[in-house]
Amino acid sequence: AWLRFVMGWMSDGQIFCKPSAELSTAELTIVPIDNRESGVKAAMIPISDTKLLVIESRRPNEVFDCEGTGVATSSWRARRGVIVYTVDLTLGHGEGFQALVAPAGRGLQTASNCATPQQLDAVMGVGDIVESNGVRVRVLASGRYDRVEISRP
Repeated sequence: AWLRFVMGWMSDGQIFCKPSAELSTAELTIVPIDNRESGVKAAMIPISDTKLLVIESRRPNEVFDCEGTGVATSSWRARRGVIVYTVDLTLGHGEGFQALVAPAGRGLQTASNCATPQQLDAVMGVGDIVESNGVRVRVLASGRYDRVEISRP
């Protein structure tokens, strides 16, 4: 979502944006990023002048995604849910300027039938919570869209 936003591929109406200093609690429904339907595609929470937290909804892509990774099961269909990541604008390309935030206790996983490196199990389902930079994200519901609560703990 961040790169799409920077390239002008997403309109302001597709982004929920509220600086963390002004945030108390917000609930919103997020349309999956690759879905052609209109609606909010991402939440962007500025943490500072150079850092933000991005929340987006993902659904598997049968053409490009590998089987065997995801939340709770080894099916590619399980790779549906919310991802949260930080964007650090002081870092450049290849320096890790985007970093996933995974729920506690999650680690690297290997796709059994895909020749890719291990991936961080960061796709969030209903009930999952992450905290980063003073912002908490909780997944409230998941179906065709994802409903999240964003708050300052």
